Amino acid sequence: MAPYRPDPPPGPICFLSYARIPKHNPSDRVDPNYWVRTFYESLTIDLANLSANPAGFMDVTLELGSSWVAAITANLNTCSVFVPLYSPRLFQSKNCGREWATFAQRFDGIPAVDAPIVPVVWAPCRDMPACAREIQYRGPDLGEKYHREGLYGLMRTHRAEANRVIMKLATVIVAKAHESRHLPHGVAEDFTLSENAFGGQDGERPLALAVLSAPDWHAREVAIRIASAKQCTPDLRDLHSFRAELTGPHPVRPVVVIVDPKAVRADLRHLVVKPWVTVVVVWEKDPSPDDLRRIGESLGPKAKERGMVTQVAAAADLEEALIEQVDNASRQYFKHGAANPPPDSGTERPRF
Repeated sequence: MAPYRPDPPPGPICFLSYARIPKHNPSDRVDPNYWVRTFYESLTIDLANLSANPAGFMDVTLELGSSWVAAITANLNTCSVFVPLYSPRLFQSKNCGREWATFAQRFDGIPAVDAPIVPVVWAPCRDMPACAREIQYRGPDLGEKYHREGLYGLMRTHRAEANRVIMKLATVIVAKAHESRHLPHGVAEDFTLSENAFGGQDGERPLALAVLSAPDWHAREVAIRIASAKQCTPDLRDLHSFRAELTGPHPVRPVVVIVDPKAVRADLRHLVVKPWVTVVVVWEKDPSPDDLRRIGESLGPKAKERGMVTQVAAAADLEEALIEQVDNASRQYFKHGAANPPPDSGTERPRF
């Protein structure tokens, strides 16, 4: 007799896939993803009223420090319907393409017209990858304004019409979830290992993420997530394994050093004085003056003078600080890096 295996718990009705917009200024309290959050909240309220199953999942709801890769993968493996927010930014995001590919593995062989995917036209798109064009995303019940302006435009200017469209989308999602109730659960272990379903978007840049930390530090996962969002290939290792690279005269790639103050035991100034090296110091709580002085002495005065050191005491600020310092390190790298033109690319000076 085969061993008893209980049915896995039901996943969310839908998995909402979108490309997050980073803040331009970390101190800015305006959330650039406000309208996506608002749509998600309205949609899940409608779904909760139309179905008894868990309403939906969106990765922005994850708590900082949680295993975001595991959470996203688990929900892609169990959700009933995939809901991508069509926009130019979505199709440029390799992680969104990997989310699509991970979900698509569950219905391999099903015609596109029957696929459990309900696209939302978030912003008008001229160019779409083949996998997106194959899915029906236009419908007479959604209205011409929706197809012309996208849901983002409707929510900004015609809120009543936007609410009607969201309710219609919720109805379609619930119907599609009922049709796909026998869809097998996925077996993916890490969605980031899937191919990019959008294709041709993986022109990545190298980025060193040098970590000086205690074991099982949550900032590691946040750093990898930021690097991926920035189209960078992260090389995440202990700080001291980058010693030869950081002490060399020329930059190899931009470097972001992530420091856990509890792990600092030595003078770090010889490792972080390069212009293309930025530092993020992550405190568990507000540091005392003695704590700040100790870290300042370890990093050295030059690091502070260059303004390339950010210290955060709240987990909510970590992501913004990393985004800022990845950008800073990249700018300085391109400024100081040596140009390497291809061989025989020069031409003689023109003569008249």
